Amino acid sequence: MRAYLTAFLSTLFVLIFLPEVFAQHVRKSRFDTGIDLSPAAASERWAEFASARLAGDYCMTFKIEHRPRRAKEVYYSGYMLGGERPDGTYTRVHIQQLSDASNSADYILKSSPKGSMVWKFQDGAFVEVPKADWLKPMCKGLVYSPFDLLMPYKFWKCEYAGAGRIGQAVHLYNLKNPDFSGIIVEVALTRDFNAPAKISIIGASCDKTARLGSVKRIGDVWITREASAKDDISKDSDVLRFTAAKFGLNWGMAPFLPSAKKEVELPLLERL
Repeated sequence: MRAYLTAFLSTLFVLIFLPEVFAQHVRKSRFDTGIDLSPAAASERWAEFASARLAGDYCMTFKIEHRPRRAKEVYYSGYMLGGERPDGTYTRVHIQQLSDASNSADYILKSSPKGSMVWKFQDGAFVEVPKADWLKPMCKGLVYSPFDLLMPYKFWKCEYAGAGRIGQAVHLYNLKNPDFSGIIVEVALTRDFNAPAKISIIGASCDKTARLGSVKRIGDVWITREASAKDDISKDSDVLRFTAAKFGLNWGMAPFLPSAKKEVELPLLERL
């Protein structure tokens, strides 16, 4: 038996599909809690994080408070749904600015070790987004990007940088990929749960840090309740809060195909 977890956006939307006590036992017994890991243990830890899978289909709604450094806050709302399929993890996202309904976006994302993909709804259909545009904001005015949600770096070659502490004990990894020249991703995985506590994306055109805020338990499911992402150049930031959720769904493939309709009928969700 293993821990099922994933992360949505580098905001660390972590879902842990195990009771807390069992998760603590697994993490503390399987991994060395010393200062630095051996090369083998470091590789094992990253491989488990990168290969983690959802236990079932889900749907969640959220709100985002965008906090510009020199202007008033701007508010967004949206939903995401997703699940595991034989060829990868699929996520469907809708996001809209509350004060301007025309500023909205819909995405389909596929995450897979064999190749990830992004589609955006425009001109009446979902169109594939080139990798060069994955780092652009998901919606005008936001810090979040498709790259954050997709987390393609999970499947990149990683370099273990040693143990550290950012409020809690973590192990640090650096990742690079020739498809994203000039970009370095730094990931801090918590020692006890092997979940991301901090993710930094560093490059000439992107300098961003995401952090986990708070979590909440729904039955045996642990979800991220709040997280944030900050543009370290402009100092603007996004604070994301999940508002409702439902697990154990069965979406099939229809919502995740590029031929899908823009509208999605959401189930009745439980408020968080």
